Amino acid sequence: MKKTFTLLAISFFYFSGIAQNQLQIKGRVLDGESENPIEYASVSLLSKSDSSLIKGVVSDLEGKFTLEASPGGAAFIQVQFMGYDTYRSAVFQLSENLNIGNILLGVNPKILSEVEVTGREITALYKLDKQVFDAR
Repeated sequence: MKKTFTLLAISFFYFSGIAQNQLQIKGRVLDGESENPIEYASVSLLSKSDSSLIKGVVSDLEGKFTLEASPGGAAFIQVQFMGYDTYRSAVFQLSENLNIGNILLGVNPKILSEVEVTGREITALYKLDKQVFDAR
């Protein structure tokens, strides 16, 4: 029992020490023209060396986001949302908490061009024991 308690106490202090080493990167994603918040924008923290994903989050209803990462290495932020240009920050060192501030995304008119959706009515219906065709 004493060994179990000791092991549990050591594990608690070890993992709480790891959690305290996390740094936070905060910011806010806004529309470049109206400066309204963009909710559900994809915010990624990418490694400078190979652009691999370190951490990813989605902006909230006010366009705010918070990324948590371990210190060490160089990285950059990439923000994407449908209909807008992709934003890439300058490279920075993961050494301390960082507030990026407002990120203004510009509208991409090529992506916002018209889309036409067409469909067809189902002509065959598959049931458990047969296939039914509609002969209209």
